Amino acid sequence: MKKYVLTATVVLLGVFGVVIYASGEWIYIDRFVNQPENAGEWPDSFYEPTYTIGSGDGAFFPSFDADSNTISPEALEAASSWAAERNSVALIVLHRGQVALERYWDGVDRHVPYSGRGMTKSLIGILYGFAVADGAVVLDEPAATYLPEWRNDERSKITVRHLLENTSGLENPPFTDSIFNKQTRLAWAPDIAAAALSFQAERPAGEIFNVSSANSTLLAVILQRSTKMPILQYFEEQLWTPLEAEKGIFYAERSGGRAHIDCCFRATPGDWVRLGSMLAHDGVYNEQQVLPSGWVAEMTAPGRHYEAYGLHMWRGQPYAEIREVYEGTGIGHYQSEPFLVDDVLFLEGGSNRVMWVSPSLDLVILRLGRTTDKWDHSFIPNTIIRGLNLSQGSG
Repeated sequence: MKKYVLTATVVLLGVFGVVIYASGEWIYIDRFVNQPENAGEWPDSFYEPTYTIGSGDGAFFPSFDADSNTISPEALEAASSWAAERNSVALIVLHRGQVALERYWDGVDRHVPYSGRGMTKSLIGILYGFAVADGAVVLDEPAATYLPEWRNDERSKITVRHLLENTSGLENPPFTDSIFNKQTRLAWAPDIAAAALSFQAERPAGEIFNVSSANSTLLAVILQRSTKMPILQYFEEQLWTPLEAEKGIFYAERSGGRAHIDCCFRATPGDWVRLGSMLAHDGVYNEQQVLPSGWVAEMTAPGRHYEAYGLHMWRGQPYAEIREVYEGTGIGHYQSEPFLVDDVLFLEGGSNRVMWVSPSLDLVILRLGRTTDKWDHSFIPNTIIRGLNLSQGSG
């Protein structure tokens, strides 16, 4: 009898193993078991498999001569020293199309791809500019128009705009050590569309702001379904190639699967700045209209519920000492004072990876680096702004 039980057990385990392998669940299990000790700072090796795009060789922005720089050396040095003391790997300041400051640490340079983590989310908001202009997506349509899985439950009341404004009301549970945790599955599962579609409505749409990777992933699913084009191809053709970008690396759910558009896109510091310059100029890069005119203003208009956030893009106004990521929790980014100009928009990626853009000042500031506990979200941009000499340079 024991022999038969043992045989049956072996057979069942074998069948279970085949099912796990065939479904791709082994990928999730492997990632879960071997997850990095610091979940906020994954090593590059953990991002496998990946998709690499871009081969642009366009000239980078010229640098100011020391005697023509539009920003005082004292301000540039103060910002650079402050960044250096806070785990930074790159700090670039671009003013009026010229590089005022370019500093690197820890082996990073202009050509080394570096993860923007949650800055990636703003890329989906940028891509929607193309889809809206082409009529592929209507922002105030129910998301269920494109996600039929939602048509018969409370999620049918969520619009595409709610997803873009991060006010969908979908559950957003914290990460836990459980292999069944929905956030963990969304980050590492071999089918991120299915993982995101498993998130249920927790609050009425439009009532609470809550930055969510599920929202970003679902927006990518909608974009792929509505344009009938893989998100990776759409991103490369519509945005990355026109920017003459050098290199970008997307984390993939599995080999041949979807690219993550919710997190962890790695781009060179130079390419992040190209993107920032385009945002500073109403979608124009190198005298070419890349992003549809007016979309930057559209995506940076105050959110209908949470004014400090637009369509997957952060806004500098209104000021709050703690810029909340989850409304009502006090969890967010410390900012000691308001930005000194009202039109600051920014991409923010956790661990204080930030790119600030002021169209009115024609100013782009990029800081990449690792986590620090001494961060003040206004220090670098306001130090640079205070050091501006607007009578210098071309205007």
